[in-house]
Amino acid sequence: MIAIDLDGTLLDYSPEGARPIANWRVIRDLLRRGCHQVAIATNQGGLPWFVLGATRQDGRPYPSPAQFLNRLAVVNGVLRGYGITVAAVRVCVYHPRADATAIQRAALEVRAGMQRAAMTGDWHVYTTARARKPQPLMLRSVSATEYWGDSDEDEGAARAAGVPFVRVERFFG
Repeated sequence: MIAIDLDGTLLDYSPEGARPIANWRVIRDLLRRGCHQVAIATNQGGLPWFVLGATRQDGRPYPSPAQFLNRLAVVNGVLRGYGITVAAVRVCVYHPRADATAIQRAALEVRAGMQRAAMTGDWHVYTTARARKPQPLMLRSVSATEYWGDSDEDEGAARAAGVPFVRVERFFG
């Protein structure tokens, strides 16, 4: 199964509060390859910082669990519209400098949101360093045969999992 990163790969890096934009080039490439099922594997280490009420150095807020869940819902709907099913979702909310309590709170909010949205399929929210890309755990857990991403971290995860990596030009919409 092809596994794909979310932010900058399937969706743009849209400002907080804006409606995310799907990367049509990636969707087109999936369809050209006859792909009808994908897994999403994404680090979301900013979520614990939002839970703590922290802001970035430039003053912008970190994304909230609700914003992440909205982004996930948007990409799920867009892919479904093209006949591509999101068969598995792997989310790692761990960040090496974040407080353990904030990591757990962020994970709890994401899990609750996924349950409220009645997200079906195979999904898991991780809270440990061993799951954060470039570690291979998320890719191995979905039996990825290939990983598409926009960062060196994504490439490292593919290499560690022993699967081919497809670099996608970082998408800003």
